[in-house]
Amino acid sequence: MTGTSAEGVYLRLLGSVGANAGDIGRGIIAAHSPFVGSAYQGLVVVGKHSRAGMQRRRRRAGLPRKRRRPRADSTSSREPKSGPRPVPNHYGRLSAGDTDRVRPYGPCRGGSFPYSNPMEGASGTSADAPDRARRESWVAPATLVLMMPPAPARETTRMQPLVLEPNQPSRFYRGGSRIANFRGLPETGANVPEDWVASATPLFGARDLGLTRLPSGQLLTDAVASDPLAWLGPDHLRRFGRHTELLVKLLDAGERLPIHAHPDRDFAVAHGLDGRHGKSEAWMVLAADNDPVVHLGFSRSVDLSELAGWVSRQEVDAMLQTMHRVPVRAGDTVFVPAGLPHAIGPGILLVEAQEPTDLSVLLEWQGFGIDGLRDGHLGLGLETALRCIDRRAWAPEEIARLHTPSRDGKSSGSLLPAAADPFFRMERWRIAARKTLDAGFSVLVVLAGLGELATSGAAVTPLRAGLTVLTSHATGELELRGSIDVVRCRPPVA
Repeated sequence: MTGTSAEGVYLRLLGSVGANAGDIGRGIIAAHSPFVGSAYQGLVVVGKHSRAGMQRRRRRAGLPRKRRRPRADSTSSREPKSGPRPVPNHYGRLSAGDTDRVRPYGPCRGGSFPYSNPMEGASGTSADAPDRARRESWVAPATLVLMMPPAPARETTRMQPLVLEPNQPSRFYRGGSRIANFRGLPETGANVPEDWVASATPLFGARDLGLTRLPSGQLLTDAVASDPLAWLGPDHLRRFGRHTELLVKLLDAGERLPIHAHPDRDFAVAHGLDGRHGKSEAWMVLAADNDPVVHLGFSRSVDLSELAGWVSRQEVDAMLQTMHRVPVRAGDTVFVPAGLPHAIGPGILLVEAQEPTDLSVLLEWQGFGIDGLRDGHLGLGLETALRCIDRRAWAPEEIARLHTPSRDGKSSGSLLPAAADPFFRMERWRIAARKTLDAGFSVLVVLAGLGELATSGAAVTPLRAGLTVLTSHATGELELRGSIDVVRCRPPVA
C-alpha cells in the first residue's frame, strides 16, 4: 500500500502480522518524510478477518464484491512469516511488537479508523467508494493504518554570532589592499580583490576554493548541512531547502574590472550551470577614489552579431562608449540584475550581496590574467554564452532606478529597490544607542564605530569597524548597542 497522510508523510507497507483489530505495533512500516530532519511517530493497526467476513463488510459499506485472485503458488502458505522484521526508521529500528515507539491516535484504539484498503491503492482514492461516513467503518484484512502527527519539536540549538576571518581566493584582476585597510589587517597579496564572506559557494569549477571556514575550522556548508533548521529556520527551509540563498563579498577594484555579465536563473538552469540560481547582485560603495564610476547596460540595442564582433576583436572602447557611465560615491547602492553588462571602475571598495553562484561571462579579457576565449564563457562556447547578455537599450531613467544615491548618513533601513527582493536583502543600520534585529541567517559588515551585538541568550559580541559577523536563525533576536554603522545582508524573505 502506498499513500500519503494529511501531514505529507509517505508510507510504504512492508509486511504485517495478523492480530485482533486495534492491536498496536503488529506491523512493520517505513515512514519517509519529505522534510529533512523531521521525526514522526504514529500508530500501527492490523485488522484480521476471514474472507467471508471481509465480503460482508464490503457489502455493508456499499462496495462492490472483490473476486479472489488466483495465487501464483497455490501450495505456499497463506499466512505471512512470523517473527520480527526490523526496518530502518527515524527512531532507529522498528520491529513487529515494538509499542514503545508508536502511540495511539484518535479513534483507532477501538478498532474504528479511517478507511485504508491495500487492494484499492491509496487511502480513500477508489472512484466508486461511498461517502466518507460509510467508509470510516470499513476494515480490510491485514490492513495497516498509520496516523502520523509530527513528534514534539526538539529544542533548537542555541548558537552565537560568529566573527569571520578573511576568505580571499586569488583572482585574475588586481586588488586587496583596501580590504586589508578596512579590516585593519596586513595586506596578503596583489590579486586578492574579493573577500567571500559566509560563502557556501565555491569558485566556478572548484570544489572547496571560496568556501568559508568557521572559527572552529568546519566548513560553513558542512555546518549548515548538519543542522539546517538551526542555521536557516523553518520558513527558509520550507521555501528554499538547505541553500543559504546568499553570498556576500567585500570587493576592492584595484583596477577597472573587465566588462562582463552574469546569466539569469532560467539560462543557468537550462544550460546546466546551476539548479536554481543565476547571479543577480547589488553593491554598496564603502569608499572610492576621485571620480569613481561604474558602467551599466547598453544605451542602445546591440545585435548579437555586433556584440560577438566586439568581443572576438576585443573592441573594449566600443563597448564602453555604448554603456551608461554612472558616477558613484561612498554610501551609494547599485542593483545589477542578471544579464546586464557592467564594469566597476578603479579605486572602489564595496560590499556586494549576490545570488550564491560564481557564474560570469567575460566580454573583455585583454590585459587581464585570464584567457577569455578558453575560460571566459562558462564552458558553453562564446556564441552560446553571449546569449545570456541583456542587449536591449536601457533608458537613462531605467538605469537611475538601479542606482540609489547616498542618504548622507541620515537614515537607516532597506538599501535596495523592490526588484532585488526575490534575490536578497541589504539593510543599513546607523545606531546611536540600541536597535533590535530579528532572528535569521545574515551577514553583518561593520562600517564604522564601536559597539556590541547582544543575543537573547545574553551573549555579547564586541563590534568594531572592519568586522564581518555571521548570524543564524538559532542565534535568536539580536540587539545592536553603541554608536555604530552596520550593513546587514540577508537571503530573500521566505
